[in-house]
Amino acid sequence: MSNFWKCPKCGAVLQKGLGGTFAPSATILGSATCGSCGAKFAQSDVYGGKYDVEHESSSSAHPSKPKFQVDDGLIGKIFIAVLLGSIFALFLGYSAALFFGRIAGWIVGLLVFSGWAWLVKKMRLK
Repeated sequence: MSNFWKCPKCGAVLQKGLGGTFAPSATILGSATCGSCGAKFAQSDVYGGKYDVEHESSSSAHPSKPKFQVDDGLIGKIFIAVLLGSIFALFLGYSAALFFGRIAGWIVGLLVFSGWAWLVKKMRLK
């Protein structure tokens, strides 16, 4: 028996939580849940060796593509958008503070930056 099992649904290799060795006559109840895809399987099948693999390999542990990938250049686009929004909000907030007081400056700055963030999200950083 192995200490690892492979999810038949997504192919993730997982470690058996209770260890891989049980007596052949042992009765195991309940269900095992895959940590990657959430599929459920009978504990008796998992610990009975039905889905066993010999060892965890990096290629079989996560055979599908990652669920979240950052596109090339996205970090730069986000940085520039935040920088421009901050400069714009500071300029307008400071201007409002000169004419209407410090609290008005804060309010204008926050509103401008929030509007900028909404606009950038709407454009989806294309």
